[in-house]
Amino acid sequence: MSSSSKKQLTILFVPLDTLGHIHASIGIAELLKQRGHRIVFGVATGWRGKISPYGFEEFLYGEEAKPSQIYIDFIKASADELRKSSYGQLAIFEHSVQRNLTNNVKYNDPFLRDLIKQIKPNIIIVDHYICQPAIVTAGVPWVWLMSSNPLGLNEENCPPRGSGYAADSDRQQWDEFRREFKRISDQNWEEVNQWVIEQGAPPLTKQMWPFFQNASPYLNLYLCPEELDYTELRPYPPKWIRCDALVRTSDICEFQIPEKLANKPGKLVFMSMGSFGSADLSLMTRLVNILAKSPHRFIISKGPLGDEYSLSNNMWGDKIVHR
Repeated sequence: MSSSSKKQLTILFVPLDTLGHIHASIGIAELLKQRGHRIVFGVATGWRGKISPYGFEEFLYGEEAKPSQIYIDFIKASADELRKSSYGQLAIFEHSVQRNLTNNVKYNDPFLRDLIKQIKPNIIIVDHYICQPAIVTAGVPWVWLMSSNPLGLNEENCPPRGSGYAADSDRQQWDEFRREFKRISDQNWEEVNQWVIEQGAPPLTKQMWPFFQNASPYLNLYLCPEELDYTELRPYPPKWIRCDALVRTSDICEFQIPEKLANKPGKLVFMSMGSFGSADLSLMTRLVNILAKSPHRFIISKGPLGDEYSLSNNMWGDKIVHR
């Protein structure tokens, strides 16, 4: 069937306000646009002008802020806590990240309701950790895209999400980690669940815990190369499909090796610490100082605080490096 004879759908993407989640959504959106569909992004104001070059429509919401501002604020306030073990960090994550994400969802839900009424999407694709009632009550098929670690699928036979524990590590540690995470998250989970119900959405189950989100009854996607997945420990869950990678292919992503590095000796290494890691100024500065002593060349994805530290002569970087 030719593309012109297929029905054009309006597809709304609602990703979390971080580089990784938005870039994963763009990777899917490009393929759908190539098939003739209308692509709309509902994004925070910090992404103004960063989505439209891909040929997508931008609808902005919230207060003016940098991309990933929620992580920047959290790391600045919690730097000492983040030097602890993953178990020791659990309390600060619950009190800061979970509650900030929850507050943002509550604040933005009316915007999403208005946006959905305005553009009348045929499908909504959401990449978020918290249930957004505006989406699940819209009467529109919705897809949950989980672009974070697939340990979020919450399979008991796998290490707990966020623990950093190896697949062959002591399972008693897994149980202790899960119990502590549940203990410190329960009150917030109950509050979110009550709010979700008050907005007319189905109550949350704990199937996808520690996410405050139910799996979509329509389709769910998770992002992980097959070689790195945990299928030796758990089967594919129902209504979940794995994607090897979500690579953006439009012209905006073409990359030339910078002249500064092109003729220097040494291997060429790309480094990205993701939305969360790159918002840790102390971590990024330390890494850059270590790599400055290397005989190799580095392309650095500097992250949202890229203006606040410098690179050495064997490096080139930008806040966002398209790849």
